[in-house]
Amino acid sequence: MKRDILLIEGDDQQRVAMVRALLKAGFRVTVCSSLEEADEVLRYVDCAEAAPDTVLFGSRLPHRATARFERALFDRFGAVRAVRMPRRYEPQAFVTMLSGAAVTAPPVGLKESQAAARALSVLLIEGNRSHRVAIEDGLRLNGDDVVGCESVGEAAVVFDHFVARGLPVDAVVSATEALDADGLRFCASATSRMPDLRWIFLKQPALVGQPAMP
Repeated sequence: MKRDILLIEGDDQQRVAMVRALLKAGFRVTVCSSLEEADEVLRYVDCAEAAPDTVLFGSRLPHRATARFERALFDRFGAVRAVRMPRRYEPQAFVTMLSGAAVTAPPVGLKESQAAARALSVLLIEGNRSHRVAIEDGLRLNGDDVVGCESVGEAAVVFDHFVARGLPVDAVVSATEALDADGLRFCASATSRMPDLRWIFLKQPALVGQPAMP
């Protein structure tokens, strides 16, 4: 991962702790407390070369607004990496994971072997907001990058953005309710464009909050 970070974190205490950990690890950090503030900062960035390499989103940011912000980032800058942080994380351990260094004290729920591996890019389709948030948190604690969508239509738009920019999607995690005609068409279309794409369908609410990836 490159070294220019835009941190958007609404929790004052966690924001200060993350900034300290990022600076200590040698990252260059721009700090915002809201998506609106971050949007104002990026308004003055006029080219991809001047954009941050990575944007870190705090867990308390509104989900739909964060998804729109991410898509706007991809539209403007293409190569920017967006990482949504889990609800509970230890800043120093999280920054160590970002740095790609050896992790001696992994974050809660993150195994050492997973910490060293490349984060998987996961597209999640779940119409129930509380289920979607719980699954997102479980996947992020597992070390994966997740974009959550509430419908197949929204997922298709996000998938198109990834394809247009040559970004990988490793897996689609979906509730079985999405397997209607539109869902099946999306499944066939996405698989034809990314033959190695993996599909995981959640049948029971009991799976909510548990990491879906092996």
